[in-house]
Amino acid sequence: MELALILPFFLVIVGGAIDLGRLFFAYVSVENAAREGAMYGATNPTCDTVKTGCTNPQTVTWHVTNELSGVTANAPTITCNGVPVSAACTEGSIYKVSVTYPFTLVTPLLSAVLSGPLNLTSSATSVVLNAPTGPIPSPSPSPSPSPSVNPSPSVNPSPSPSPACQPVPHVVGEQYTQASLDIQAAGLKPVGVQDTGGAGTPGQVTTQSPAAGTVVACASEVTYNYKKPN
Repeated sequence: MELALILPFFLVIVGGAIDLGRLFFAYVSVENAAREGAMYGATNPTCDTVKTGCTNPQTVTWHVTNELSGVTANAPTITCNGVPVSAACTEGSIYKVSVTYPFTLVTPLLSAVLSGPLNLTSSATSVVLNAPTGPIPSPSPSPSPSPSVNPSPSVNPSPSPSPACQPVPHVVGEQYTQASLDIQAAGLKPVGVQDTGGAGTPGQVTTQSPAAGTVVACASEVTYNYKKPN
């Protein structure tokens, strides 16, 4: 008799505890996804989605989805200075990424009280750190000049080599945010790739390519892998 009276309350408490755990996990995933998207957008502002010149994993939406850890959220809202992303999103602009996840409770009693999913929303902003990358319109071709009579032979000058920037900095062991800033300070383009396997300190860079000390052309990409941040 006593068990029949207590059991419903016990089941409600257990279900509520499970829902609270799921709610906390979903909120942390949504918050991390918004931050990851804003951080990547600061160095790759025009590559918000897949388009000409922008393919996965080098897009903001890919980094957001990858950070959600299995949570199926709505498509992120990405703006630059309060408007949709465009070529006008340049250095110093405010980049904002918002992520919304409709969270559904599994406890029947709590679901009946809320009467619908609970929208978990998180937004993050960052300042664009470099000129936009991504699709660049091709210039219109200029008309070919008319050939001259008996043209004099000309010597084709040798192409000048691409200017070299500072050597690639050593970023292995740094936090991924600091690594991005150090690479940009050397005149190079940081490309962060999250490493989901193996052990390591959260947010810490594990590998880089090219190796530290390598002299490369200005604006060359430096790829660094880092452990998933908390």
